[in-house]
Amino acid sequence: MAANRRLHSETSWFLYGRHTFSFDADIEAIHPFLTDLTPSTRDLVRSLSIRKQSPLRWPGSGCDPIDWLHMCYSLEYAPNLEHLQIIVEGELPPAALTVREEPEQGDVMGTEVPRVEGNGDGHRDPFWASGSPPPRPLQVSDFRLLSHIKHDSLSWVRDLALYTRGSKKLRELEVAADVQPAPVTADTTTTEAILHASFSLSIETTFVEFLKSDLGLPAFASTAFWRWIRIR
Repeated sequence: MAANRRLHSETSWFLYGRHTFSFDADIEAIHPFLTDLTPSTRDLVRSLSIRKQSPLRWPGSGCDPIDWLHMCYSLEYAPNLEHLQIIVEGELPPAALTVREEPEQGDVMGTEVPRVEGNGDGHRDPFWASGSPPPRPLQVSDFRLLSHIKHDSLSWVRDLALYTRGSKKLRELEVAADVQPAPVTADTTTTEAILHASFSLSIETTFVEFLKSDLGLPAFASTAFWRWIRIR
């Protein structure tokens, strides 16, 4: 019996304590996953990965604030969670052309930067189909203002902070940007779309800084994901 208990303990730790459980966009599956585990097994869970879907890429689905709030609440069932990865989706108006940029020192891979048609260096502002100026990244002060006025665009961040800030075990909040061209059917001229484009340019920089400085979360930017577009 003792040998069986030891074997069960060691295999449970190997399965639940040394792996990252990735739910991608299926955030509603986190609650049944955690609550179906025994309390002792639940205590072994150390790492989870989720995806914050974009309201532009998936309009009307996949970004239900109630589902997100319930997911955040469910994190309380993982009391020893140490690492949480959030893949944050973003969109930008499609550029005319893109050019591959060589990796910078320390980068995992190169990035794609917009290029003006006929421009050979790939480092000028892109030509947007609408003819309007390209979006610019948000500053930490912009995030601070949006948070202060309780803007809807940051409601998911407030919910996340509410249930993770009190966690004494969470050591790493890994933020990875998944930025893609906006769908051709999307209206990129609305206030919501323009704000979302600016946010998309800020996910791995000032947004992470805002999470750390203003919300007290142990956030850092991941370099393991493809950052499709970057404005210079």
